[in-house]
Amino acid sequence: MVGRSIVLNDIPHEVVGILPPGVEFPQAGAAVFAPLLVQDGAAPPPRAVHFLQVYGRLKPGVTVEQARAEMDQIGRDLESQHIDMSRGHGSHVTSLAPEMVKSVRSTLLVLMAAVVFILLIACINVTNLLFARAAGRRREMALRAAIGAGRARLMRQVLTEVSVLAGIGGAAGLLIAWWGVQLLAARMPAAVRPDSAIIFSVPVLLFTAGACLVAGLLAGLLPAWQLVDEAPAETLKEGGRSPVALRRKVRFGLVVAEVAFASLLLVGAGLTLRSFQQVLMEPAGIETAGRLTFNVRLPRARYQTPDAQSRLFGGLEQRLAAESLVTRVGATSALPLTTADSRSGIVIDGIERGDAEGATRAHWRSVTPGYLTAAGATIKEGRGFTDRDRSGPRVVIINETMTRRYWRGIPALGGRVRFTPEAEWRQVVGIVADVKHWGLEAPVNPEMYLPFEQHPQQSMSFVLESADNPLALIAGAQRHLRELDPSLPLSQVLTFDAVAARSVDQRRFTMVLLACFAGLALLLAAAGIYGVMAHLVSLRTAEIGVRLTLGASPAGVMRQVLGEAMGQAAIGLAIGLGLSLLAMRGLRTILFGVEPTDPLTFVLVAVGLMSVAMLAVAVPAYRAMRVDPLAALRQGA
Repeated sequence: MVGRSIVLNDIPHEVVGILPPGVEFPQAGAAVFAPLLVQDGAAPPPRAVHFLQVYGRLKPGVTVEQARAEMDQIGRDLESQHIDMSRGHGSHVTSLAPEMVKSVRSTLLVLMAAVVFILLIACINVTNLLFARAAGRRREMALRAAIGAGRARLMRQVLTEVSVLAGIGGAAGLLIAWWGVQLLAARMPAAVRPDSAIIFSVPVLLFTAGACLVAGLLAGLLPAWQLVDEAPAETLKEGGRSPVALRRKVRFGLVVAEVAFASLLLVGAGLTLRSFQQVLMEPAGIETAGRLTFNVRLPRARYQTPDAQSRLFGGLEQRLAAESLVTRVGATSALPLTTADSRSGIVIDGIERGDAEGATRAHWRSVTPGYLTAAGATIKEGRGFTDRDRSGPRVVIINETMTRRYWRGIPALGGRVRFTPEAEWRQVVGIVADVKHWGLEAPVNPEMYLPFEQHPQQSMSFVLESADNPLALIAGAQRHLRELDPSLPLSQVLTFDAVAARSVDQRRFTMVLLACFAGLALLLAAAGIYGVMAHLVSLRTAEIGVRLTLGASPAGVMRQVLGEAMGQAAIGLAIGLGLSLLAMRGLRTILFGVEPTDPLTFVLVAVGLMSVAMLAVAVPAYRAMRVDPLAALRQGA
């Protein structure tokens, strides 16, 4: 492709370079990079227009703080030269790396913590299994020690065995991760979407090897120490005493830790789920059901004049409105619930804004007369745009946030705004309810709606409302656009429901992943409780037989086993919930409409975890109740 020509917006461009795959800078999804050219003799854009981001490489030895100070001074100089449009504006200088990951940093840290907790719970389960296995190896280890093996040698043997198992598990985990990333990548938000090749990169392989080694040591250290700490002579004696009591205390402690870690994950998942529910309940200011949206961008070479732009967009809107399946249609330069937006400094008639109050500015979008009703927006005061505004006086509709921020109780209807001191005044003819343009959880900014005929644009997003399936409108829209201009395509064709769903993709992904981790933690905790209690019941078979022979009832034995297990689970739950009160404060940055100490979440986690613990211990308790006293006494004889 290098050296060949491609046509962009009816203008031939020579391909001079190709970027490697996966480049997402400076904007995710960008496929073509063209030079930013200012035509000779063309007037520069007004100072009130802000649409560029600047990326710079610092000179050697220069810090971000020095660059920020220099830019602040430049901003003050510009403000003194252009006092009307520069008051309250300035530069925001920051390091690029933190800026690129700031939207996902907290999420990734939370997910990493969840993975660590899962690993710890798995290590605890393996430790409990090794304790059970160690009971059958006591005589083997005692014999090795008796013929000269030192404690260090025995410890190395046990830890090596566990590390080999951990390494095999890590290798299997890498294969599962490679498959899992491919499965999840299509469902991940672009900001956190990994490349499957990362799985087998050197840093990931080294990290996995280190994690497996640490996991093996954590899981095997206590059982190994327990095995080598026993006196060989006592162990080899017939009927030698086994340190069951000590093992029981250690294993009960591990169960407590397991339940505590599981409760931490469950609380985190519960809070993200509650937060996601709050986001979905947040009013968007528009209606999304039964609506189709698509974008049409006009090549500047053939649509240079406002009249040409108006003919194409106006003609397309009229044709779509005549479709039998279309109930309402309109177009906007910036679609709600996306990051598409335009912002400008403004001047408000009779209202002064100083430096202490910040810049006077508003986000604006150009719309056709039918857009607000097609999108389901609500006019609170005044009126919407009509055909009279095509050639009449300059008008504008503002949102409620702009009214509250700049007019402050003074009636805004009938007020006047303009972009620059030299521009024409625009009269406020309507006030519309706030619309979430940057996503359901993003704050609403002061916003203005301008009539398209008075402020034409090269790119417009259409919104079509239908009482039937909105996807059925695509064919008609394509046909009408081909009839007006065969070279123009429809792009970004989606239902409005899909647009709304995309706006919460990252939060949904975090919630689903945390819920999966929490479910896995709950399953592991239940397996751990079951395994410990089943093994301890088997060790106490003779004791239970004696109790039953001396008159204890089976129901009493069952209650005792249940009581011990539920007591340990309750202690672990109390510790976990206590830690959650402290740890969940770190989730505040990714929560919406929910406090980290949400009582409902804590109550549901407590009830759910104790219920699962009850189910996990029910089988061992039932087995204890069904012990045959005579068989148990013969086994312990």
